[in-house]
Amino acid sequence: MRDCVAEVTGSWQPGQVIDVNEEMHRITAKVTSRALISAEEARPAAARLARALPDILRGLYWRMVIPGSLFPRIPLPVNRRFDHQMRHTRHTLDQVVSHYRTTTTDHGDLLSMVITACEQEHDPQQAVYDQVVTILMGGVETTAATLVWLLRLINSHPHIRQRLLAEVTGALGGRPPDHTDLDDLPYTQQVITETVRLYPAGWIVSRSTTADVHWNEGHISAGADVFYSPYALHRDPEPFPDPEAFIPDRWSPEQVTPAQRQAFFGFGVGRRKCIGDVFGVTEATIAVAAILSRRHLEHDGPVTDRPLIGTLLMAPPTRMRVQPATPA
Repeated sequence: MRDCVAEVTGSWQPGQVIDVNEEMHRITAKVTSRALISAEEARPAAARLARALPDILRGLYWRMVIPGSLFPRIPLPVNRRFDHQMRHTRHTLDQVVSHYRTTTTDHGDLLSMVITACEQEHDPQQAVYDQVVTILMGGVETTAATLVWLLRLINSHPHIRQRLLAEVTGALGGRPPDHTDLDDLPYTQQVITETVRLYPAGWIVSRSTTADVHWNEGHISAGADVFYSPYALHRDPEPFPDPEAFIPDRWSPEQVTPAQRQAFFGFGVGRRKCIGDVFGVTEATIAVAAILSRRHLEHDGPVTDRPLIGTLLMAPPTRMRVQPATPA
């Protein structure tokens, strides 16, 4: 994570205007693909897999909001791109998996773990494919979106940015962040949690009921498709007073309540809770600490807060000017 952040941010120059959405996507795509596939000769394939994600995510969004078997068969551009990228992804992954199986080397990466875990499945190749696509989908776009929202929020809340910078400066002393620094960055992680509360990447989620559900106000039959919105639930003023405000301190050990924890769905809940939540928070923490310790980013031009609605809740195009790091 540290190396991937350094590779991207190391090219930023003072005075340069960067596309923050694109740069955060570059960071998370590097981190996820490198954690998934560490074999040097397979790195280009990992990058190709990450590049296919936007078209796959758009196709999945429309399949979620228009359930059934008819829509995917309509030759719309979104469906053609989805089908093409799925075929391309499958072909690329088959080549990488074949290489891993041929060399019989445990590369110490996620793909080696997944291949071993799926050997006893009825269709090991399909099982590996399903797991890898899930890892890529959950590891790239979601964390990138969170990082963009976070950089936008601290830019418009200077007092929070200053406190964040003071923590990062005190913990790192000018050196790059490492996994061992995580315990010394509690406020940074509160800022990340509050960002996810306000702008959860998974803004709407679909589920299927496995049994009849009854409650005082209604009834849902078994097998029904149900949608719920973490974005809306996170704005309930009962567990989250002043819900539209950006208040990282609501997650401090002294202030957080059991009701807030139970009402937070930023990473899902129950059996379907995100398997990579700790990975994502760790990545975001290291990225934010590294960026703040090296550079100051400020909005370049007018700012709109209107999110882009799709499979994920994405920030609008965000351009920021790179400045030298400011003292804490």
